[in-house]
Amino acid sequence: MREDMTAFVERAPLMEQRLGVSFAGLYAYGDDQYVHVNGEMRSSAGDQLSQDVEIVVNLYDAGGRMLGTMNEYVKADAFFGFESFSLSEDLEEDQAQVTRILVVAKKW
Repeated sequence: MREDMTAFVERAPLMEQRLGVSFAGLYAYGDDQYVHVNGEMRSSAGDQLSQDVEIVVNLYDAGGRMLGTMNEYVKADAFFGFESFSLSEDLEEDQAQVTRILVVAKKW
């Protein structure tokens, strides 16, 4: 059964601003033992990135413990305007404990 977890999604606007990107269309859901996060990373400075970027999604429980992490790399020379991503993490029984999903962009 699919559970909408989008309400748990948080972003780090200062990190996004520093890298000249923003996230849009974020949607998170759990099914069985997986957590899935879909979205777009967009350039906030035109159609290009000034550097390679890593999209990182961290999954936390109510105690602040990181249950899992997933990432995707975006090369500046292959980027034009936006990058769609769809990431999944197998958490087994911990999927039901996720209360925070942090989506950040990092310099790669």
